[in-house]
Amino acid sequence: MYRNYIIKNNGDGIDDLEFSFSTDDTVLKDACSYTFDNATLAANDEKKVKLKIDKNNISNGTYTITINATSKNQDEIIYSKNCTIVVQLATDIKNEIINGMRIYPNPVKDALKCTLNLKKDADVALNIYTLDGKTLISKSYNSLRSGEHHLSLNIGDEIAHQGIYIFALNVNDIETIQKRIMVLK
Repeated sequence: MYRNYIIKNNGDGIDDLEFSFSTDDTVLKDACSYTFDNATLAANDEKKVKLKIDKNNISNGTYTITINATSKNQDEIIYSKNCTIVVQLATDIKNEIINGMRIYPNPVKDALKCTLNLKKDADVALNIYTLDGKTLISKSYNSLRSGEHHLSLNIGDEIAHQGIYIFALNVNDIETIQKRIMVLK
């Protein structure tokens, strides 16, 4: 499970940016890790921090963390935010909301189709990632009604290279299903 946070710098450029999070909950602390693409934050720029929560080491619940970004050289906090994370495991969401899903064709060349049957109304997002977790395509469908839906992602224009990628279905902001797909060129 991932949560993305944007660090904004409204001042001068900062080299050697350091990101950290803290929590009083030791289970959450042990289950979390983060990635930050670049240690330099230019003036009036922003960077994305991806917080990964290992779903095998945490149970359903509500957790609070504090996110800080500081400059190593100046030890100055440029960003601080208290965040509440609600953990609901994907199997719970899948059983509660999804009645069935099919993605096709696989392998795919131009358009990946997804037939999804929802038991309840939900916000849905279709995502394609590289094997190392970089997001290539993300398409959101807000407030889908219960019932069958035929969704599609244009793969041909967005993915330049043939290979294996990860298709992920997010339901109500929870990554619920992942499948490997083969993209042909």
